[in-house]
Amino acid sequence: MRWLDNVLATPIIGLRVEPDFVRAPGYPAALGPLLNRLLQEQGEIKIETAQPLSLVFRSTDGFLHKVLSTDVIVEFNYPLSAQTKPGELPTLERREVESYSKLLEQTEARMKDVVGHIAAQEPLAVRRVGIVAAMRHKRDNLPPGVKALLEHLARPWGELLKSETSLLAKLAGQDAWRDQCHHTVVFDEASQPGSIQLTLDWQRVFTEAGKWRAPQIEEELRRSRGSALEYFERVGAGELAYE
Repeated sequence: MRWLDNVLATPIIGLRVEPDFVRAPGYPAALGPLLNRLLQEQGEIKIETAQPLSLVFRSTDGFLHKVLSTDVIVEFNYPLSAQTKPGELPTLERREVESYSKLLEQTEARMKDVVGHIAAQEPLAVRRVGIVAAMRHKRDNLPPGVKALLEHLARPWGELLKSETSLLAKLAGQDAWRDQCHHTVVFDEASQPGSIQLTLDWQRVFTEAGKWRAPQIEEELRRSRGSALEYFERVGAGELAYE
């Protein structure tokens, strides 16, 4: 089991694309069948932005979809729903917590749905693929690798009381691409004692945009997911060279 499956972690998958101002206005219409399907399955779809070059919508199962001229993003957050009973005040209920691995699979499947509609006939020019793991956890029960990262950041002083740290590191690369990861560490012992937020934003950046239709994008998503999870495991296990 992955360490991210033992903490409250949620995924984001994103594609950075070269803008195509001829095609972008047609994305909402291309996504019409997907919207209709989700509406039929879930009973409600919330359209947050509908403009000529962007469509942002949220489904009741917790997925936020952003189809913009420069980005295609699917993000999961646990949804809250109000439950009412006669004679009682409404109560908020949250979707049952699931493992990061399962949520990432669902997010990838939804991204494939989106890509399958906007890149079925004509390719998207993909500049970057991103896989994100965002977690919130107690500082006294961290995976060994995350604990080692905090100790490394605190080494010059011995103890940190507050952090808003963002680090971007190159992980690997060839002529055609490089892998990198943003590491964001946020905590404040004064306002939220004992709590930490860690975001790992793994990215594969291409030297030249890959002009890919849906099947090629799906294959790159599969490869990127594997590489991102491998790196996330290294972070959690403390396999980075802190000494």
